[in-house]
Amino acid sequence: MELRKVRIGELKFFAESQWFQQLPVHPVSLSRVASYVANPHARPEDPVLYFYAEGDEILSFRTLFPGILNGDSRRFAWLSGAWTHPLYRKKKLSINLLKEAAADWDGCLMATNFAPLSGKLYQRSGLLKSFSEIKGRRFYLQPDFRKLLEPRLGAHAYLGAIPNAFVRTAAERRISQFKPEVPTDRSWEKMPFPDRECMDLANSQQPNFLFRRGEQELKWILAYPWVSTDDHTFETSYPFSSYSRQFEVYMVKFFQEGQFLGFLIYSLRDGHLKLLHLHFSRNCTDLVALFLTQEAVESRVEMVTILHEEVAERIYGQENPFLFSKEFKQSIYSSTADLPQNSQIQPGEGDFIFT
Repeated sequence: MELRKVRIGELKFFAESQWFQQLPVHPVSLSRVASYVANPHARPEDPVLYFYAEGDEILSFRTLFPGILNGDSRRFAWLSGAWTHPLYRKKKLSINLLKEAAADWDGCLMATNFAPLSGKLYQRSGLLKSFSEIKGRRFYLQPDFRKLLEPRLGAHAYLGAIPNAFVRTAAERRISQFKPEVPTDRSWEKMPFPDRECMDLANSQQPNFLFRRGEQELKWILAYPWVSTDDHTFETSYPFSSYSRQFEVYMVKFFQEGQFLGFLIYSLRDGHLKLLHLHFSRNCTDLVALFLTQEAVESRVEMVTILHEEVAERIYGQENPFLFSKEFKQSIYSSTADLPQNSQIQPGEGDFIFT
């Protein structure tokens, strides 16, 4: 068993190698390779892929990508994707890779949007601790109970089709009764990419946020998504997101009497709407809540995830078309203790915005 590392400068060559292409389980998709290499904060010498290999098979892997903290411009690595072959679990392979990454990155690691098992591993390792919690809600408009029950019922998830018929009827009734009114002095404009006005606002507000995601970072993120709607190559060989039937990312500008108020970024993926990023020059929670609710209805989504406490509570506290909702939280773990406690955090931090 051999522990190997792949650095940014080697990543593209590694992914083009015959050894990589014949692997039954791939440790990274080509979309992520392109994104990692284009990361404005990456350096050729940065290790971003760690794995144990034996012969022509990977037994365990862990990937990450560099980020920058605002304020002191400190570099760190976002943990993003870890997998171990079922026959090699509970052999400390994953935690050993985590320790190796921590050593290479001078103990500066961050993690969010992770599975429960990863959270337990972080706690057990003693390397990362919960630093912050992003609070919000998940709203269900036309939920598919087959999808919701699959994690619990597995092969019997088809039983969810039974309540689906009743749910659809109830959902359509609530949707038909939802008649929102947009104030005559307010408006919004949907576009495929943030314009100069949006980028200037994002840049000006960077000092308020813990993680740097201004113009440079947004251009990179939006140009290199990790999910494809036409490439099935890694759908079965890569354990994480690489393909979806629907994956769309939109920007929306908001105005009052023609004056620019701010913008947000959201995604639509296979019936799931997610709020990812937002910047406003004044409080527009009511307008943002109205837009997201109306967009959910017009797109006939199954559910909406809002990791922004004020926006989520505004939707929850007023008349809305959703059948039900629940509190939704996402923790951010850090191996660095000296982080500012009062900085703002965007909904789509870490790898959440990419998928």
